Amino acid sequence: MGVFCAHSADTPARSSWAAADSTRSYFTAVRIAGVLAFGLAVLILLGWAGDITILKSGLSGQRATQPLTAVCFAVCGICLGLSTESCVLCRVLQRAGASLVLIFGGATVWQNALDVDWGLDRFLFSDSIVHEQPGEYLRPGRPAGGTLIALTLLCLCLLLTEARTAAARSLYIWFATVGALLAATLLLAYAFSLDSLYAMGFYAHVGLISSIELAALFYGALLRRADLGWVHLLAGASVGAVSARRILLWTGSLLVILAVIVRVGTVAALYGAGFEVTLLTVGSLGVLLAALLAHARRLNALETIRNNVASDLRAVETELVRASHGKDELLAALAHELRNPLTPLRNGIEIVRQMSSSNPALARTADMMARQIIHLMRLVDDVVGKQFGAQEAQGTPEPQPVEPWQLRILVADDNSDGAASLAMLLQAEGHVVLTAPDGRMAVELAELFRPEVILMDVAMPHVDGLEATRQIRAQPWGVDVRIVALTAWGQEAERRRTQEAGMDFHLVKPVDPRALAGVLAAGRPFGSQR
Repeated sequence: MGVFCAHSADTPARSSWAAADSTRSYFTAVRIAGVLAFGLAVLILLGWAGDITILKSGLSGQRATQPLTAVCFAVCGICLGLSTESCVLCRVLQRAGASLVLIFGGATVWQNALDVDWGLDRFLFSDSIVHEQPGEYLRPGRPAGGTLIALTLLCLCLLLTEARTAAARSLYIWFATVGALLAATLLLAYAFSLDSLYAMGFYAHVGLISSIELAALFYGALLRRADLGWVHLLAGASVGAVSARRILLWTGSLLVILAVIVRVGTVAALYGAGFEVTLLTVGSLGVLLAALLAHARRLNALETIRNNVASDLRAVETELVRASHGKDELLAALAHELRNPLTPLRNGIEIVRQMSSSNPALARTADMMARQIIHLMRLVDDVVGKQFGAQEAQGTPEPQPVEPWQLRILVADDNSDGAASLAMLLQAEGHVVLTAPDGRMAVELAELFRPEVILMDVAMPHVDGLEATRQIRAQPWGVDVRIVALTAWGQEAERRRTQEAGMDFHLVKPVDPRALAGVLAAGRPFGSQR
């Protein structure tokens, strides 16, 4: 209906709900409904101008839609189309047209109530109208009572299309719903030849074409505010909304087919009234059953899709867990490989520090290198994550100022530079130190050397540090040996493994000299603690 509108530079923006809500996609359907109502009204007027019965009433023997009623339908169709436009002029014309039709309806009701005739009904085609037989209590050219009530509800909806308050929105959806039910009932009555329904009370004398007009206008009004009430639920994108729309489409199609069967049988006099009632009853139950089956079929399809998606998600989750475990293993290996080279460097710096007491420049250089090694260790921690961080074991004793003492210490490490540098550091402090390149040699040397402290690397060839510890603990002389785990792995699971194997402390490479001094102090032959 854009032909009715001329946009200006200062046209206000569309209301926020229309701009933000997906119901704008229904505006095309609303415009189609408006055009359909307008076109049918024009055909009705052409039928009156040319005395064409099928255009006036649709079926022979049915009540014709009156000319002024057709004009009201045309105006309402234009107003419905204008309601989808955002310019001020369109809104003014929409409300003016709806108000004009509302005034006409009020005037007609007033004439009926006072039993007077102001001549409005004969404003168009007066010569043709006087030959009409409108029915009991109706004057020629005057619309039926049901049509008047429906037009009143429709005009109220058109005046409330931009409603913002909750009460006004509720009134809108109620008016549109009642009008849509009225139109649907009339169409079903005509479709199934229910003469007793459309000939009584509220439905009396409402023509077939009028019923079609009202259906187009009221369903267009419902779609115009598809953001309200039950229409919002039906027009949504949820699974329930899609299923409901499919059921409505399926049910409507079956009702049309059933109506055609009933109409053909009635016209051809193939059966009597009793059989017709039976056919309608059985057919209605069939329609309901077909709708339920269609819904069940859709639910089964959705359940299959859901199960497939759930299966795919489980497979993806399993793959992600596997990838996460692989990542953890890779990071653990990376931590081990990065920490091992740092061990001899830190040990060497500590040796230089101890030997530089008489050389201040060398002492400052050793301090600088120690700081950079610590910084490098923190970078390693950041690279592999916190679970592999260099956290010392809880309860590691702090070194206490004590007099020098001599310990027999066995250093078992497959990293020759790490073992040699640590041995040099310990020998510089006055201890007797031997080194072993693997776990098997560590067990053999311990049998001969009987060390008081064993600094045991965990990951070694032939026999690892855990198995070597268990073999040593199995010997009577190995019960009191202080065994300290040296490893690049600092996560809690690794600490439990070393503790279960029988190790007393867990130190992460490169070893902090203060932590090592604390372990050695705890391992003195007198007052040692297990």
